[in-house]
Amino acid sequence: MSTCREKISLAHALGAREIIRPYLSPTPLRQYASLNRHIGAKVYVKHENHNPTGTFKIRGGITLMHHLVNNGVSGVITYSTGNHGASVAASASMFGLSAVVVVPEDSNPLKVQTIKDAGAELVEYGKDFEAAGRKVTQLVEERGLYFVHPANEPHLINGVGTEFLEIIEMVPDLDVMIVPIGAGSEAAAAITVLKQV
Repeated sequence: MSTCREKISLAHALGAREIIRPYLSPTPLRQYASLNRHIGAKVYVKHENHNPTGTFKIRGGITLMHHLVNNGVSGVITYSTGNHGASVAASASMFGLSAVVVVPEDSNPLKVQTIKDAGAELVEYGKDFEAAGRKVTQLVEERGLYFVHPANEPHLINGVGTEFLEIIEMVPDLDVMIVPIGAGSEAAAAITVLKQV
């Protein structure tokens, strides 16, 4: 099964906030005097590490699983080096969906354990991210599971957009926001919400 298609937008991020509200509390946005002095500006740090699984990604996972359950999906599959897989595993468990997560061999053992602890079936395959992705393609064909792309999934991005709604509600006059880039879902969510606001 391929990914579902929805627009990435401020309106959908606002809708995602209502979906995640029963599962997640807003995370702290804090200043640290020593960091402010070092940078020479007022700096706020958004503590997404307070979320279950320790990252922002669970926001998108919950949003996606809500939509999948409502569309009759019973199982999902993805590939990951850790955080995305943990999010998919944990959020699938919250909604009673089965989850398979393919990780490269020799992945971070703590992240692998987090995926297992969330109840997902863990498959270790290949030496890198791309090899794990090829294994997912094979398993999707064999098992008919819904493939959750690590970045190209609008429901994930709209869910992550809730992080930026919280930030601009707490500090509406921000001048600059610095967002790290991995696969790009967090950056896409930030750009979508901030530009439309």
